Amino acid sequence: MSWPIPDELVTAAQTQNALTVKLVRALESCAKQLQAIKRCLYRPGKVEIKTKGRVDMAILFDVSLPPPGATDVVSRELFLTVDGAIVEVPLLPGNATIASGFQGPQGATVGATLVDIDDAGNRSEPSPKLEATLQDTIPPPAPGELGLIITGET
Repeated sequence: MSWPIPDELVTAAQTQNALTVKLVRALESCAKQLQAIKRCLYRPGKVEIKTKGRVDMAILFDVSLPPPGATDVVSRELFLTVDGAIVEVPLLPGNATIASGFQGPQGATVGATLVDIDDAGNRSEPSPKLEATLQDTIPPPAPGELGLIITGET
């Protein structure tokens, strides 16, 4: 035996389903907007280059990284170029504040940006781009002790 469903109940159920679909879409849109806001608010800070010395006319340098701006950062991706050539940098741990072991020729232009990745796989916006020229600013060591040699008399 089948009972007829009043038209008002059918219409109400259809309206409720339509409202539920609209609500879900609105929530999805809000979630996307919140992710965009999070990316805008959180950017890694300034990246710096510190020269370490010279080897066979190459300048050795490290890249100083700002501390992570969020507690859920699990890895850091450094994009580095020397005179436009991409330098492969392994993925850094989330708490890394220095990347070391790089070199380039005297006068080379170095570019660097940093992206942080959180535990959900979300990527931050890149840090402001750093551009610097490698210059040998490390003076040579002081000369050793001087001595006086007497070479004769007159």
